Amino acid sequence: MDCFMREAIDGTPAWIAPTGVSEMKNVHFRARRKVEREALREGVLRIAAESFYALYVNGQFVVNGPARGTYTCNFLDTHDISCFLHDGENHIAVEVFCNNYPTFISSPAEPALFVQAGDITTDESWQVQIAQDWRGDVPKYTLQIGSMEWRDMGKEPLGWATFADDSQWSDANVISADRPLYSKRLYMRDVCDLRTSHIQPTAVPVVAETSPTLQCQPDDLAEFITTEEFTPPSSGIDVQAIVTGRPSRIDPRENDKGVAVILDFGQAIIGGLELNLEAPSGTILDVCYEEFIENGKLIPSRFHYKFADRYILRDGSQALNNVLHWRGGRYVQLIFRNFTSPITLNKICFADRRYPIDSPAEFQCSDDNFNRLWQKCLATMSACATDTFLDCPWREMAFWVNDFLVQQEFWQQLVGKTDLVKRSLSLALSQPVTDGLTPGVCPFDGNEKLVLFPTNLFLAIVLGDYNRYTGDGEFVDSVLCEVEKIFNISQQYSDDDLLLAPPEKYWNFTDWSYWLCKDHALVEPGEHFTVDGKKICIVNWFNCLAAKLLAELYTSRDEKKAEEYSQLAKDIASAIVEKFWDDELDCFRELLDKSAPASKVTHSLAILCDYLPANLIKPCTNALYRDDCLTPELYMMHFVFKALAHADDHQTIIETIEKYWQPIVESDCPTIWEANVHEHAKHAFWNAGSLCHAFALAPVSVFQQEILGIKSLENGFKTFSVNPSPCGLMFAKGKIPTPNGFIGIEWVKRDNELGVTLTVPAGTVAKCNGVEYGEGLHKFEMCI
Repeated sequence: MDCFMREAIDGTPAWIAPTGVSEMKNVHFRARRKVEREALREGVLRIAAESFYALYVNGQFVVNGPARGTYTCNFLDTHDISCFLHDGENHIAVEVFCNNYPTFISSPAEPALFVQAGDITTDESWQVQIAQDWRGDVPKYTLQIGSMEWRDMGKEPLGWATFADDSQWSDANVISADRPLYSKRLYMRDVCDLRTSHIQPTAVPVVAETSPTLQCQPDDLAEFITTEEFTPPSSGIDVQAIVTGRPSRIDPRENDKGVAVILDFGQAIIGGLELNLEAPSGTILDVCYEEFIENGKLIPSRFHYKFADRYILRDGSQALNNVLHWRGGRYVQLIFRNFTSPITLNKICFADRRYPIDSPAEFQCSDDNFNRLWQKCLATMSACATDTFLDCPWREMAFWVNDFLVQQEFWQQLVGKTDLVKRSLSLALSQPVTDGLTPGVCPFDGNEKLVLFPTNLFLAIVLGDYNRYTGDGEFVDSVLCEVEKIFNISQQYSDDDLLLAPPEKYWNFTDWSYWLCKDHALVEPGEHFTVDGKKICIVNWFNCLAAKLLAELYTSRDEKKAEEYSQLAKDIASAIVEKFWDDELDCFRELLDKSAPASKVTHSLAILCDYLPANLIKPCTNALYRDDCLTPELYMMHFVFKALAHADDHQTIIETIEKYWQPIVESDCPTIWEANVHEHAKHAFWNAGSLCHAFALAPVSVFQQEILGIKSLENGFKTFSVNPSPCGLMFAKGKIPTPNGFIGIEWVKRDNELGVTLTVPAGTVAKCNGVEYGEGLHKFEMCI
């Protein structure tokens, strides 16, 4: 699949690395070259790395990257370095890190670097060295993210980036063109550069004393920190200095106790810690990241995660940062051990790296709880957007393609930019597994169970949503055939009745409620219900919806295909009704053998597909209110809200938001939780629940499409409807992004009327109560 815009370079890139690193794990290496200013010409440098790099010019840090790729492709960044150059000799230096095993954020072939600038490119003339200050035999920080950091700062060759060190270097090894690395396509970066913001701590909620010098193996560090005791400090530190960015001193403690400091950054953060300090040689610094303080400390060992790093400090002034690794959360815990003279913290901040959102959508109404919820939704989306969409900034940083089903729609509503959606969909399409299906996570780590079968149906739904919001026919044309191909491959698992039953080897996942719900006795305590290998109703309704949207996508492109997919959708719907409808239960069964409760999502999809026989519409709608039908977790609530809106039941939508999202609004958490229906907050998912999860933003659609009442009627909002629903509010106003600019709307309730002020962007038409409004500002009354 080649749906990226263009290949990066003509010819074959010259990838380099130190000799012998191709089989090593968790490799850090350095590369450098002297070059005359004239050879760099206009001062534009292009760089790629397998898998992460930090670029320095004349000893100054420039940038880190690149955009993530998959097992089939890498990406090349372009940087203007002219402001870092001077006449005569210049020094180009790069640090590279590669897990050299697949994770959810990189899928490397082998450690490697490519640089091209003016007349120079990576070749044997570059000097390289394996970075001995980084320990390689370390555990996974998380399976999804990669390795923990364990670094001995005393082994770093000072001045290496400007050739001022006396350490050992060797000539670079140019990687042979027959290596697997060269089978990966190299593309130009296809998403805007991330924005780095330096965030100061807003508070220091905990200062404590703890264990003295700790000698342990990397595997044991997170568990030890989790279980060690924190006690009140014998003397304090200047926490106000830390918050305001002034130097703060930590004095040694009696009995060689360590000192723990927890920093609260007041928001979800993603990127890397930056710490400038002075310390005696041999000081140990353990760093943990979390979203939640539990019993006065951070808990770095949760489930199979180990959220802890260790640094052994050298004598004097030094700087620590995570330029080659990603970290996230809200709180950072620093534990200093093994110091016999004072430590001075000169600078503490977090270098937050994320997609730049400069002009987001707006929403405000007479209910301040809804206003706060909107802001938390926006903060959540922002923290979960880098060069792909992420599930969360703390636990995984994974681009889950099944999350993308709803996340991309929330992104269009909140931000309205297309590059991240196009890039994410293209990445998902770039990594087919053996039988042509798309894995549920991108990049894919090779675990066949992570081929989430329904994901392959979701891609057509995503593309249909994208087309509706953007009207970007050029991109749709570039990927439609591949999306259609994957949909058709998934149909090989349908029976003669057109019902899908995927192989048991794949995860047949749609909604967390079957895993988390405690209200039905499907499995023994401590186990989870599974539908892998089974024919389930919800997946087949997603199949129907995917076929329907493929028909819509082909309507203006291929009339014959449009008719074929439209008929297929109707036939699938008929098969579902015949096999899954239960007259006795008066609803759809989830499984043919009645061993699982019905789902509200299943009935929502049946309503939204709009192929139900007339006599089933009312009982399907009634199922949305039944206690014996499973309520989805926050992720799939999006479809329930759409079905309730289809039934004009805004009151139940509002009550549901208040039930499940209001506790989040009232909490101290600045973002939206992963779960709050069957399990809650941090206690969900084996006490490793995320408190910042962008698939849980279903209220965003309600605020825009129902309360403000703006819905696209023609692709790209060329025409849109205006039909606000007050939902008990006295006023509401907002801005909705479209390809032609923002739609602005404000309404005020007056008895049985709404006074509406509407701004229509150029090139669009608004429709309200049979009246059309063109470009410009309009004021009118409408009955409710």
